[in-house]
Amino acid sequence: MRPDVKDEVRRLFRGLGYGTFLSEEEKRELRINFNHRYYGDDIYLLKPGFSIFSNFISWLKPKAMHAYHPKYDHQLGIGIFSGEELGRVNRDMKLIELVDIMPTILDVLGLEIPATCEGKSLLRR
Repeated sequence: MRPDVKDEVRRLFRGLGYGTFLSEEEKRELRINFNHRYYGDDIYLLKPGFSIFSNFISWLKPKAMHAYHPKYDHQLGIGIFSGEELGRVNRDMKLIELVDIMPTILDVLGLEIPATCEGKSLLRR
């Protein structure tokens, strides 16, 4: 997107008050600062309770939209684990990071956790 067009779109959306554009710093913190355009040119985070319609996916009004930002306490997820190996999950933890799920699954499967993986296994050693 041309910078002048991006600036104009941002200006129009800012005046609506329905959400905010993620800053480059927020994108880095959330691990969504991609150097490609597969997911669009910008990210606009809607405030809870708002949705965008028409959305070019369906003519039906959406009942919800996919969104997540850790600054909203009510957007916490839960993990439900089952299996003998998962008995070693550290139950003392209050909250876990989403990036820890993949290394935990790899650990359960007995597979090597890549050095590039940001998270850590939740299994006790």
